[in-house]
Amino acid sequence: MAAVRRGAGAVSTRIAVNLRRIRKQNGWSTYELADELKRIGWPVDASAITKIENGNRGLTPDDLVALAVALGCTPGRLLLPNVMAAVEGDTEVAVAGNVTAGIWDLSAWMCGEKPLEPATGPEVTLFSVQNQPHRWRDAYGELDAALQTALKAGIPPAVLRDHIDGLVKP
Repeated sequence: MAAVRRGAGAVSTRIAVNLRRIRKQNGWSTYELADELKRIGWPVDASAITKIENGNRGLTPDDLVALAVALGCTPGRLLLPNVMAAVEGDTEVAVAGNVTAGIWDLSAWMCGEKPLEPATGPEVTLFSVQNQPHRWRDAYGELDAALQTALKAGIPPAVLRDHIDGLVKP
């Protein structure tokens, strides 16, 4: 089977727009961002940053994370639409292929709060446990409320253990 070559999709376009907007909010030129990327050990030329912003160069997941670190934001902020689009009424956005979602649902999904597809009860709780590992334990090392809720909702401890990499001891 031949590989499918695709041009830049909606997410790549959002990353490009967000990269330029956040870089400018920081008051940086592409050269200054390139200097910061070099400082953190992930050198990218200013010309490559311009190409990314113009949609003429793709980036790897490593590039995305390095850009977020350099810009002082999360990768999600580069991936998600600007929240002002929701305020202005543009609430439905492309996710992948023909999948679309509301900005707020997309944000909640990206943060691991709920599945992108509608779900209820234990499915939502399990999704949260799987995708928000930082919330498994509270500041005192006790199981947090979400994990306790998952157990009370009838999700077997063995299923939870499979998803939290051994942090919950039998």
